[in-house]
Amino acid sequence: MPKLTPIFNSFSAGEVTPLAWGRSDVPEVFRRGVIEMTNMRPDAHGPAIRRAGTSYVGEVPGNEARAFTFRTSDRRSFYCVITDLGKLHIFDNTGAVAPPGEDTNQVLNPSFIDGDTDWDDFVGNKGSVTYAGGLAICQPGGKEGEYAGVEQGVTIADGHRQALRIITTGLNSSSPMFARAGSAKGLQDLGYVYFTGTLYQTEIWPPAGVTEIWLQIGQPGENLDREIDLVSLIDIDPSLPFVMGAETLGIEFDTPWGAGELQDIQYASAPGFWSMVLVSPTSQPYNLWYDIPTELWHFDLIAFTSQPADWGPGQWPSVIAFHQGRMWLAATALYPERFWASVSGSFDDFTMGIEDDDAMVFTLDKLGRIEWMSGVKNLLIGTAQGEHIVTSEGLIITPSDIDVEQQSAFGSANMQAMEVGTKVLYVSTDGKKLRDMTFQWTQEAWTSQDLTFASEHITTGDKIINMAFAKDPNSTVLCITRNGDMLLCAYESDKGIIGWSRYTTGGKYLAIAIGDYLGTAQPWVCVARRSGIIDLEAFVHDDMFYLDGYVSQHLVPNDDVITVPHLADKTVDVLLDGAYHASLPVDSAGVLHLPQETEWVVAGLPYASKMVTLPVDFGAQTGSGAGHKKQWNKLSVRIINSIRPRINGVESVQRFPSVPMDKSQGVYNEDITVAQLGVNSYGLGNGDRSQPDDYGILTIETEFPGPLIVAAIFGEMMQSIP
Repeated sequence: MPKLTPIFNSFSAGEVTPLAWGRSDVPEVFRRGVIEMTNMRPDAHGPAIRRAGTSYVGEVPGNEARAFTFRTSDRRSFYCVITDLGKLHIFDNTGAVAPPGEDTNQVLNPSFIDGDTDWDDFVGNKGSVTYAGGLAICQPGGKEGEYAGVEQGVTIADGHRQALRIITTGLNSSSPMFARAGSAKGLQDLGYVYFTGTLYQTEIWPPAGVTEIWLQIGQPGENLDREIDLVSLIDIDPSLPFVMGAETLGIEFDTPWGAGELQDIQYASAPGFWSMVLVSPTSQPYNLWYDIPTELWHFDLIAFTSQPADWGPGQWPSVIAFHQGRMWLAATALYPERFWASVSGSFDDFTMGIEDDDAMVFTLDKLGRIEWMSGVKNLLIGTAQGEHIVTSEGLIITPSDIDVEQQSAFGSANMQAMEVGTKVLYVSTDGKKLRDMTFQWTQEAWTSQDLTFASEHITTGDKIINMAFAKDPNSTVLCITRNGDMLLCAYESDKGIIGWSRYTTGGKYLAIAIGDYLGTAQPWVCVARRSGIIDLEAFVHDDMFYLDGYVSQHLVPNDDVITVPHLADKTVDVLLDGAYHASLPVDSAGVLHLPQETEWVVAGLPYASKMVTLPVDFGAQTGSGAGHKKQWNKLSVRIINSIRPRINGVESVQRFPSVPMDKSQGVYNEDITVAQLGVNSYGLGNGDRSQPDDYGILTIETEFPGPLIVAAIFGEMMQSIP
C-alpha cells in the first residue's frame, strides 16, 4: 500500500458545500476547506481559531431585538437596542448609560475632559502625568522604582460595596498598570492589583464606617507609558444582586415599533452631527442624537421642511442613505421605486426647486421596490430586481443633472446593505446569499460576486436577517440568521480569502452590533436564553474566557457564593483562581455555590468547538486518489497557545501531576501526535459511524474553556490500491 505524507496548513476557506467535496481539482477551496467549523473561525493566515466567549453586559425585556452602533469618537461607541416591546435602550462600550440626572459614577471628572480637575498627580522623581484629549497620560520615566499615576478621594455611602471600572487606550496595553484602593490617602487596604489590557473591573468591599475610597491608578517606572481614558466607581445597592457591567437599565425611549416590525428599520449616521436617522415604512422618521456638551440623549420625530406630499401615515420612506451632503430617502408603500434627496447641507429640508442645492425627487424606470441605498464612490441603489447607480455628467448630482444606470440584475432582500471599504455587501432576495458589489475599472461598471458560492449550504433551511462588519483585528462579516445562529465570514477579498463558519450558543442570537474602541472591533450580541428577557453580551478580546454569558468577580475573603440571576436554573462551568471546575448548578434564584473558597471566579455557559476535515485526495499514480481507501498511521496536529483538543475521540492529557489542582494548567505550543486514532464521527463511506471511515477525515473538538488554534495537520497515511 502506498504511503502518503499529506499536510493541511490552511483552513481559511472554512466550511465547503457538500456539492464541492469531490472538487479536489480546485485547491483554493478543497485544500483549504473543511466539512464543518462550529464555534471556530477560519483565519486569513491559515489557522482555525476557537471563538472567544461572551461577557454578560446586561438585559432588557423583550423577545425580539434590533441592534446598531452609535459612534461619537474612535474611543467611544454606544450600543442601541430596539425591542419588540416598543423600547430603545442605550448602552456604551463599558456598560449601561445612566439616564440624565441619574449618573451613578461617583468619580469626579471621570473622563479627564476637564484635564486634572479633581485629580492629583501621583508620581516619583522621574515620572509625570499630562492631560490631553480626555486622557490622563502616565509617563513613569522608564526606571525601576519610579511611577506615574493619578489619584482621587471618592465619597461613598457608608460601607457600600463598589464596582470599579478602569478603561485605558490601546497604547502599550500589554504593559501592566497598578490600581490601588484605600480607606485613606496613601493606603491600599481595600485592594491592590496589577492589570493589563484596555479594561479592568472589580468590586471593592469597604467595611462599615468607610465613607471615602482613595483610588490610585498608574504605571510602574520600568514599564511603558499608558493612557487612562475613564475611571468609574459605581455604588452597589446592598439589597440587590449585582453583575459587573449592568449597573442600571440605562436610557430608555419609547418607539413606535413592535413585534414583526424591527427588521424593517433602516438607519444611517448623519455626517458632521452626533445623530442618527431611523426610518421604517410604518412610522415617521426619527432622529436619535447626542449632545456632547450636556451628555444628554434625544429621540425625536423629524419635523421636515416642505415635507413631500407623497409622505404621510402608512406612506413613509423606508430606505435611507447620506451622500454628497444630502439625505436620501426612498420607497414608500405607494411609490416603491421613487427616491427623494434633501436640500444640500440641510437634511430635514425637502424644498424642491431647480437650483443645484435644491431638493429633488426621482422615480426609477425599472420595476422593483428599492430595498437599500448606499453612498460610496457612487450612490448605489439595490432593488428587488437589480442593482443601479445614480450618476450625473458633472459628478455632483443636482435636480437638473441626474441619471440612473442599472449595473446588474441579481436583486436584494428587504434588508439594509452594508459598506465594507470600497464595497457594498447585500443579501439576495431569498435571504440565502451574500453578495459584494464593487467597482471594476476594467469593465467601468459595478459588479457583484456571490460570497457564499463555495459555502452555499451555510444558509440551508435558514436566511440572513442581520449583519455587521468587524474590520480589526480581523476582517470579518458576521450574519445573524432567522434560526438564531451566527454565520461568520473571514473576508479578505483582495487576498482571495472568503471562508465561512458557524457560531452557536445556548439559546438564539437575535441581533449584532459592532463598535470600535481605538480601532479594535467590539461585537455585542442580543441573545435569547430566557422567555421575555434579552441578554446583552460582548465578545471580549482583552480578557478572553471561553464561556458564554460569563461573569468575572473578585470575592471577599471566606466567600464561596456568587449571584448570577441571568444563569438561574442552568449548569455552568467555572474558573476558580484560574483552575477549571465543570458542571456546577445554579439554583432558581441565580445563586451559585462554589466548591471551595476563592478570591476570583469566572462562571458561564460552556460551548463546544469543532472542526471536521474534508476527505483526503492527494492523487495517485493513475490520477485521482478519490477512490482509494485511506487510513492515518501517524497523525500530528500543530497547536499554538492552546489547550489540547480531542482528536477523533482520543483525549489528550490536559494536566500533569506536577500542577496543583487549584492552579491553571496553562496552554501549549506543540505538535500533538496520535498513533491510534479513534472513530471519525462523520462515518462517510460505509455510513457506519461506529467504524473508521475510508477517507482520512478528522474531527478536532473541545468543550474545555480554553483557547484553541489549529495551525496544521500532517502525518503518515496509507492509501490502498483498488
